[in-house]
Amino acid sequence: MKNILEPYADVVYMKGSAIDRRSLEGAHGLIIRTRTLCTPALLEGTDVTFIGTATIGTDHIDMEYCRRSGIHVASAAGCNAGAVAQYVLTAMVSMAYRQRKRLENMTLGIIGVGNVGSKVAQMALALGMRVLLNDPPRALKEGNAGFTSLECLLTQADVISLHVPLQPDTVHMVDARFFERLVRTPLFINTSRGAIVDEAALMCFAPKVSGVVLDVWENEPAISKAVLDAASIATPHIAGYSVEGKRKATVMMVRELAAFFGWKALKNFSLPSIPAQRITFSDVVKNGDEALYLLLNKVFPIFEEDFKLRLAPDRFEALRSEYLYRRENSGCQIKGTAVEEIPLGVLQAIGFGKTLEGKV
Repeated sequence: MKNILEPYADVVYMKGSAIDRRSLEGAHGLIIRTRTLCTPALLEGTDVTFIGTATIGTDHIDMEYCRRSGIHVASAAGCNAGAVAQYVLTAMVSMAYRQRKRLENMTLGIIGVGNVGSKVAQMALALGMRVLLNDPPRALKEGNAGFTSLECLLTQADVISLHVPLQPDTVHMVDARFFERLVRTPLFINTSRGAIVDEAALMCFAPKVSGVVLDVWENEPAISKAVLDAASIATPHIAGYSVEGKRKATVMMVRELAAFFGWKALKNFSLPSIPAQRITFSDVVKNGDEALYLLLNKVFPIFEEDFKLRLAPDRFEALRSEYLYRRENSGCQIKGTAVEEIPLGVLQAIGFGKTLEGKV
C-alpha cells in the first residue's frame, strides 16, 4: 500500500508483531494481518476507529470488543481463495502421483464450503473426482440438497480438506472422535487454521491417514517438530500467499478505508494489470497425470517450501515473512509440448483458461 494512502493520511509502516499500544498513539486506522492481535489490551484508550485485516479471517481480532467500542472491522474475505485452492490442488495431485493413485478414482471430502472450499470443489470435479460437501451453516440456510453429513464424509472420503473459520465451536473440531470414524485411510489436508486440529489426536491416529498436508499449525510459529516429522507436506502458513491474492487484498482494504473515512478519490481504487508469468513446459512426460504433476510444481514448487521448513523449523516466522509471493495459475501463461498431454478442459478449470498460449 506504500504511496497509495499518503496523500490522505500520515502512514507508518511496522511489522505486525511490533505493533503495541504506544505505536497506536494518535492513530485512527489500523491495517494488519494475522500476527497482530487486536484485543482490549492493545486497543483500549486509543483513537482507533477502523481496523482492516488483509486476511480472510478475523480470529485475531476481538470482534465483540470492537462492536462495543464502535470500531469498524473490515476483512479481505475471498482475496486469497485462488491461492489456497491452488495449494490444495498442487498438494493433492502431488500426493496422488507419488502414491501412484488416480484422482479420478477418489472421493474428496470438503469441510467448509466457502470461497476456498467452493473453488477446490470445482477443480476436483474437473479432475474427475467425486466430491462430498460438508457445511452445516450453509445447509441450514440453503437446505440439505448438495451437502452431506460429516459422518458420511468421514466414511467415504479418500481425501479430506479443511476450510472452516476458527471460532469457538471449531477449535479442535478435528479430534480423536473425528479420526476414529475414518474408514478409507484418507489424505488429510489443513490450510484453514491450526487450532482446528487437535495435533495430539492427529499424532495418535496417524496410521488412519495415508498422508498429512499442513500449512497451518497449533501454537505457530512454535510448531511441534514431531508433527512436522509426521507430515507428508509441511509449509509455514503460506498457502494464501500469491501475487494475485495480495493485490486483491490491497484493493479491498483501500476501498474499505476510502468508504469509512470518506476519501472519494479512492472509492473505486484499482491496481494496473500486470503481465502473466511465462512458463515453457516441454518436459518429456509419460502421461497426463505426470504432466499435471510436473506443471503444477513448476508453477508452485511446494516441495521446495517443505524442504526449507524442515531444514529450519525454528525459522517458521522468518520463512513466512521472507516468502516470495508466487503467481497463481491464472497469472501464468504456459506453453510447450507437455501441456498438450493435459486435457484442455482440465487446464481451464484449474485456472489456466485465460493464459493458454495458442490454445484459447
